[in-house]
Amino acid sequence: EAGDPKSALTEADLAAQRAIIGLLEQAWPGLRIVGEEGEEGVSGGVGPGTGTAAQAGNGASFCPACASCALEAPLGDITVFVDPLDGTREFVEGRLENVLSLVGFAVRGRAVGGAIGVPFPGGSTAGGDEGAPEEVAA
Repeated sequence: EAGDPKSALTEADLAAQRAIIGLLEQAWPGLRIVGEEGEEGVSGGVGPGTGTAAQAGNGASFCPACASCALEAPLGDITVFVDPLDGTREFVEGRLENVLSLVGFAVRGRAVGGAIGVPFPGGSTAGGDEGAPEEVAA
């Protein structure tokens, strides 16, 4: 409903999703990506990809941890799910310490991993070391 902070969709949601999807597609063209905000795979979308997740055409590893767990799958078998700003209501209300960026991936429909980003550590939008995103192990 328009004006309801519980269901708010902000320009920040859309911009964050475009940035995340854009970087994923740049590294792994043809990767199947489902964005929470309704934009699926900007440059290839839900079509099957080529190559494998462990080694993209540009040499990028899909997941540094994959080397240690020996996970490898054809790119077409992988789906990535993006929630660019989990906590849109909190974002709108200025409670930035409660906002996360979530990326999960599935192989042949089975969830196998994900990442959690903390874009506003300590609720700060400041640049520099204080405002640098934190890495959180999942």
